[in-house]
Amino acid sequence: MRKLVIICGLLLSPFAWGDQSTSSSGNYAMDLGEVVGAVQAYKSMKEICSESFPELASNNDVAYQSWRKRYLPFHQEVEKHRTILLWREANGDQLKYMELLDRWASHIDKYKQGMRKQMSANGSDALYKKCSAYPEYLTATRSDIEHYYAEQVSTIRRGPVKK
Repeated sequence: MRKLVIICGLLLSPFAWGDQSTSSSGNYAMDLGEVVGAVQAYKSMKEICSESFPELASNNDVAYQSWRKRYLPFHQEVEKHRTILLWREANGDQLKYMELLDRWASHIDKYKQGMRKQMSANGSDALYKKCSAYPEYLTATRSDIEHYYAEQVSTIRRGPVKK
């Protein structure tokens, strides 16, 4: 449960979207949380923009799907690590695992609410400008999360410390 709290705490931190450190903590769960948070930020931004400006939804969805496809093997790897971590936290108990997934979904919702508030802080025009530029965000160097967060990814690939 402690690892889930670490991951969700990072996901909900004000640094999950914005200027995150690209330096590894050296802790598997913390680095996984930071990388999962970065991946989730792109999805949440798409959803926020689509909900706020339906006329941008189609274009932004095409850009998001293209980004997901371009980095699909890495996104699948991150999801595999998240699933393994949650399964370990549940000690193989299917009901507890489902509880953890529900908690995870709740944390994602809170994260998205915070992100929406942050993105909307400067008014509707500023939000529209960000949402219009969303496809460009997905082609920026930073959107290649595997390389942008190379130190964290290295920690994640080493796996959790064996007890």
